[in-house]
Amino acid sequence: MEHTHKTSPFGNATCMEMLQLVVDGQASSEQLAYWKEHLGMCQPCYEKYKVENAVKEMVKSECCCSKIPQAIIDELSTKIKNIA
Repeated sequence: MEHTHKTSPFGNATCMEMLQLVVDGQASSEQLAYWKEHLGMCQPCYEKYKVENAVKEMVKSECCCSKIPQAIIDELSTKIKNIA
């Protein structure tokens, strides 16, 4: 179930949009603090975060590079969205 957070530092973002910013390392410190607090209250977001982060780490270790190509991140994100 997707929901938005109109009063968050992410603006009118859905949880998946917030998640992508956090996992991709593009969230501001204010957004990151909000996200961490949100995870403590929202089990579905916490579960999605664990999956996304695990996938990112797996791809990172398999690619043997410090930065995952954006095309791979986008493809995996799309596949995960279709599963969730």
